[in-house]
Amino acid sequence: MIDVVSFDSYPSRRTEEQMKNEVDPLTKTSDKGHRSHFKSWLLSAVQNKDKFEESSLDTFLDYISGPAGQGSLFQHQVRHYDPKHTMDIADRYYDLAKIPVKLV
Repeated sequence: MIDVVSFDSYPSRRTEEQMKNEVDPLTKTSDKGHRSHFKSWLLSAVQNKDKFEESSLDTFLDYISGPAGQGSLFQHQVRHYDPKHTMDIADRYYDLAKIPVKLV
């Protein structure tokens, strides 16, 4: 089972900028532009980019793209985003990076 909402990119500089600049422009982006933006964003979160791109990247993009996925991503996830829990452990990212995580 893959939980596409488990990817938490905060406090990345890119996400902070995106949230500060409001998400409305991204909700109106073409599907091609949306997929391109989030492909780059998701690839920035993985260590083995080639393997991710060859295996499941398109599956993740399919969930958050297209007429239903793009709207749902912003309406149900991004607009309600609260980095509180992530920020509670942000100073421990270095230690947590030593613990491998694998989605199956």
